[in-house]
Amino acid sequence: MSRYRKIDTRTWNDLKFNRLSDDGKLEFFLLLTHPHLLPIGAMRGTILGLASEIHWSIERFQKGFHEILNNNMVKYDEQSAFIWLPNFIKYNLPASPNVVRSWEDYLDYLPECSLKDELISSVAVFVEKLSGSFREALPKAFAKTLPNQEQEQEQDQEQKHTHNACEQYYPQAVEILNFLNEKADKVFQASAYNLKFIINCLKSGASIEDCRRVIVRKCRKWKGDDKRDDWLRPMTIFGERFHQYLGELVTTHSESGETSI
Repeated sequence: MSRYRKIDTRTWNDLKFNRLSDDGKLEFFLLLTHPHLLPIGAMRGTILGLASEIHWSIERFQKGFHEILNNNMVKYDEQSAFIWLPNFIKYNLPASPNVVRSWEDYLDYLPECSLKDELISSVAVFVEKLSGSFREALPKAFAKTLPNQEQEQEQDQEQKHTHNACEQYYPQAVEILNFLNEKADKVFQASAYNLKFIINCLKSGASIEDCRRVIVRKCRKWKGDDKRDDWLRPMTIFGERFHQYLGELVTTHSESGETSI
């Protein structure tokens, strides 16, 4: 890993950065300067591990980290232990085409997950905006993700469809997020990052009642637990395991006819 990195002084003028608490700012700089961060702006890591490195309690670290997540300054796959700073390359441009060629070697150091695929595509699109010699140096692992004209048209249509779907499910997603905050004693903001997990579940066929029932069950199991209380968040409850959580529900009917979980 490189010993030196660029940190733009304009960071202190950035609205998202200035919204962070002091802990959030320090954690962001921890990620930017972390020895394990690869030149493509990602690394294998966990919240628990990072908190341990700087001798903070997990509760303190989680609060600041969620601020960074909610401002889309970092992306995190908890299950795969994948951390990515999506704007890292923008401020740490490759010095030469050879640097771009070397990026393929770093992919093996990152766990396989959908976020890794997103990183690869993002890097490819970014390099396409550079000069010809840099574009020609782009490794096949990145170049194969670039769409052709027909694919771009399909993606445009898909993005329009996705935008319409988000508008359709937005009010329901906000209602569910507010229910989660109420039951879990949290204060998650109705940001695009938090709502996208809920919207994906609604798009897959889950009802508001399904989401509420899963929230209630997980609050009963996780709330107040030193380790699992942090799992009471949109990314975990409405992530890849949501339908598994939904399938775990056992519904019974009492004599009064009320449904219990």
